[in-house]
Formats: sequence, C-alpha cells, structure tokens
Amino acid sequence: MSIDYEKVDYEIKQIVKHLNEIEGIKTLMSCSGHKGKQIKGYISMHIENMNTLSKLVDKLKDVINTVDYDYEDRILGRISLEVKNSDYYKNNHKDKNIFILIFEHKSRAEQEKLINKIEKALWRD
Repeated sequence: MSIDYEKVDYEIKQIVKHLNEIEGIKTLMSCSGHKGKQIKGYISMHIENMNTLSKLVDKLKDVINTVDYDYEDRILGRISLEVKNSDYYKNNHKDKNIFILIFEHKSRAEQEKLINKIEKALWRD
C-alpha cells in the first residue's frame, strides 16, 4: 500500500517519509497536532522486529524522553516512543508491533522545535 504524502501534515511529512524508508518500519497514522491545551502530535508505526526497533531507538536515543518543564516543574512538552495497545490497534493490526512517536508541547513554536530535534536525529548516521 502506497502512502499519499500530500495527505500527511506538512510539519511532519519529512519524518513520516524518512521512517518509511527504514527497512522494517511502516507508518500507519500521523497528526502534527491541533491547538488546544496541549498540542499533541504523533506518528504511529508498525515495527517489524526487535532489530528494527533497536535501530530506531539508537537513532532517537538523544531525543526520546526529552521533557520541558516550567518553573513549577510542570511538564510543558515531551518526546516519547511508546508501545501502542489501544483497542483500535488491537482490532486493526493483530499480531503487529505497534509503536507511537509522540511530540507535544503547550506552544506550537516549541512543538516545532521538538519536531526539528526528531528530524535531526533521524538523519544522523
């Protein structure tokens, strides 16, 4: 199945393309986030095996678990890679290793900085 990159949010299009170029990864859904209390973007993906997961984690090791706090130690933003096991994924992607890359922040400008960190991490060798 081919991905129509024209339908992928502009802010994360390059990340989605790059992830799909990694052997053993296929993106499923993505969103750069919507205005609200917290601008939460994500990219869900099927990761074929532990070797592929290990390679992805190695590329993202410097940005995964990035957390920004305010002066009262409240979380403002974060980047994380999580196992996704909601009912939707269980019902629609049986026997698949589904992970979700999350990047969220209270401000769009700061969230864009998180997206840039992910892009740089994916492109480094």
